[in-house]
Amino acid sequence: MRIRHKLFLTCSAVGLLILYIQVWSLGYRFSKDYFINQLSESHKANFSSIFIYRAYYDDRTAKNTIRILAISKCLMKETKLTMNLNGIESPLKFQPLEGGCPWAWAKKCEWNAYELQSEMIPEAPHQVEISIDDGRSVVVEVERRETVIQGQIQVCVPPLYWYHDWSRLILFFELWRKHKVTFIMYANSMSTNAARVIEYYNAQGLVQLVNWPILPLSADGDDPNAGIYRLSHSLAHNDCALRMEAEFGVLLDVDEFIHISNNLTLFEYVKPRFDGEPKLGSLMFKHFGLKVGQLNGSFDGIVNAQLFPNDRPTKVCFLESWPSQ
Repeated sequence: MRIRHKLFLTCSAVGLLILYIQVWSLGYRFSKDYFINQLSESHKANFSSIFIYRAYYDDRTAKNTIRILAISKCLMKETKLTMNLNGIESPLKFQPLEGGCPWAWAKKCEWNAYELQSEMIPEAPHQVEISIDDGRSVVVEVERRETVIQGQIQVCVPPLYWYHDWSRLILFFELWRKHKVTFIMYANSMSTNAARVIEYYNAQGLVQLVNWPILPLSADGDDPNAGIYRLSHSLAHNDCALRMEAEFGVLLDVDEFIHISNNLTLFEYVKPRFDGEPKLGSLMFKHFGLKVGQLNGSFDGIVNAQLFPNDRPTKVCFLESWPSQ
């Protein structure tokens, strides 16, 4: 499954792996009351750099191919990307995750999320070499997709950036407890209190926290982070879809919750619908707003919460094994 979005917010940061290049290891830097994900090694990007985040061998939804998530400035159609495996070179198809580059909703964002995809490969390799036609290359480790656990739902939360609202995090996790889900959360930077909340739920086995560092400055001082739409949330969502092991996935923000009437869990609601429609790949949920009063120590503000219409993008629950289109 390939995930696209139509949202309009701001350009911001992300961090990954670069094609001229090396694989980066990640680290935390402590700055005042915030944890900030940064690269533990210093590298310089340039205008034509391609940042590679992760590569997966997909034997479920993409017919035994390697799918590589990356960030780049708009690639020309004639750009040639190749993969070398055991001395055999083959072409890589590439396409922007938003459907076009630049994305129509964020034309001023110069850096965009891409997926590179190989031809069919019968067995999963441990690593491959990726090359571009100007001679640059990099060796990338290949991850295997997890075995699907039936009867489970995982919620994908896009990158948190300078996040500090720890009380909202508690509300988010506790509201979702009804649905018995687990979470994959991407984090760039957060306050120490927010980090403590996530650590608490992580200790209960509810949260898998994924580091999402900032990109390096270019050699001439240009900052790629200023030209990436919302920390490249689409890249994170697609990585989450490949990383998860649950039967169903949900894409939403940390201030959102899917409410099902009749006291059903989300799984109890979606499972018969997918089982009854073999061609069904996802369900969309209409967006409403919930006005909550002040959240103090007792969370009394929830008692008189008010529902109101909210013309925002729908939220999605998808079947994890739906074929890539």
